[in-house]
Amino acid sequence: MAARCRARTVLPRHPDRRRRGDPRRLDDDVRLFAIFLDDYHVRKLQSMSVRDPLRGSSRRQLGPSDMIGLMYPLQSVLNLRMTRNHGAIIQGIQKFTGRNTTTRR
Repeated sequence: MAARCRARTVLPRHPDRRRRGDPRRLDDDVRLFAIFLDDYHVRKLQSMSVRDPLRGSSRRQLGPSDMIGLMYPLQSVLNLRMTRNHGAIIQGIQKFTGRNTTTRR
């Protein structure tokens, strides 16, 4: 007899971890941000002009308890990593380069 294999659905963790007793629970003062860096639809020169405003707003608007993540077009939401390391996010923004080479008519 061949063993039957069932597909298993993996659900993301519940965002309100207080109900689950998780010590890494989210406090009420934590805000979550995700920046979507769409490198497929942005040209290289445009990406350069976006970096400074993104870095500046990240420095001015984020508090120490805020969590932020960077996301790209081919990245799954399930792979989005949130962090309080705002310096790492600013470095990621600095590396952002558009790939689009088409010109509009």
